[in-house]
Amino acid sequence: MLGRFSSYDGIPNKHICRVDTLGNLDTSFQHNVVGGFIINEAFVQNDGKIILAGNMILNNSLDTFQLIRIFPDGSLDSTFNNEIEIWSDDLGMAIGCNTISQTRDSGFIIGGSFTQIDGHPRGRIAKIDMNGNLNLNEFNGTWVDSVVGVNIGLTPWVRQVIADPYSAQERYYVGGDYNRVNGIYYNGLFRLIVDSTQIGIHENGLSKLNVRVYPNPFNENITITIPAFESNYSYSVVDISGKMIESGLLKSSVSTIDLGNLVKGFYLLNIENLNGHEKASIKIIK
Repeated sequence: MLGRFSSYDGIPNKHICRVDTLGNLDTSFQHNVVGGFIINEAFVQNDGKIILAGNMILNNSLDTFQLIRIFPDGSLDSTFNNEIEIWSDDLGMAIGCNTISQTRDSGFIIGGSFTQIDGHPRGRIAKIDMNGNLNLNEFNGTWVDSVVGVNIGLTPWVRQVIADPYSAQERYYVGGDYNRVNGIYYNGLFRLIVDSTQIGIHENGLSKLNVRVYPNPFNENITITIPAFESNYSYSVVDISGKMIESGLLKSSVSTIDLGNLVKGFYLLNIENLNGHEKASIKIIK
């Protein structure tokens, strides 16, 4: 368990603890986190080591740590670059990251609100190797941003990086609070391809469909408007694991879909012309 807490069942545990299947505290898990703001993410590797991302103060240190790796018993892994500095110029502080996704070469893509990593400019998304060192050759020209008038008062933020488990090609969906990627409009979601050029959420060779979805976030229903409606369109709703939750046909330029049965969270709404020439994917939030 992780978050912004200081104890579990009355026993001091700052921001992270481990419990068994009955909810009992595992006292063998002795970590060194004694302060800081929050732990946003914990990524468990296949070998049992855990990467923690957030804003943390460790025992016997006055420094703030943003990304560390610990052993299964909670002790610090000194082979990892635990001193990496993840900085946000927008917030004027070391802020850490919000999401960690492992790549096929055993490195990691990280996302957040940061604009520098160890002094190197990075636009809220970056890649590190298996030991926490910044990859200087990747994402050094990718900038995730927003513009005044759309996300007023919000710091641009990459909240989730999710690997596409069904693609032979290495691809990732990047979601968050932003609407620009390298100056091109993306409403909080784009897809990137490793070892190739970054592309949008729509497929190569397809026209990006002009579509409006509202309200978003929603409670029960969403309305889909397709201004240049030509023929029937199919739609599907997919959760963050890639599982299809619902699908159907859109038979008019304005359609309403009941999604009241969905649990709260992030979903991907895919809309495609039945002739296969137009497609759009929109992040929706309940």
